[in-house]
Amino acid sequence: MRHRKFPFPLHVPSIAVFYAPIEVKNGSEVLYRETSQEDILKKATDQVRASFVREKDFLATSVFIATWKNVAHADGRFPNKVK
Repeated sequence: MRHRKFPFPLHVPSIAVFYAPIEVKNGSEVLYRETSQEDILKKATDQVRASFVREKDFLATSVFIATWKNVAHADGRFPNKVK
């Protein structure tokens, strides 16, 4: 699938990993998981509150974690190749 320039913000709920212009091939992986681990929830809560000052009551109850491993940019570059 080729990346297209979609309008942003999107008008439907989305996960950013699916919005990126990437190529998953040649040993590339996209790993993901959801967690409710306390230390990760605290970090997410703190980061959202710091970034969105009007969201002082935000409390993360779940976090979605996505990891790209050896994923190329859609133009074929591998900027973060894992050795």
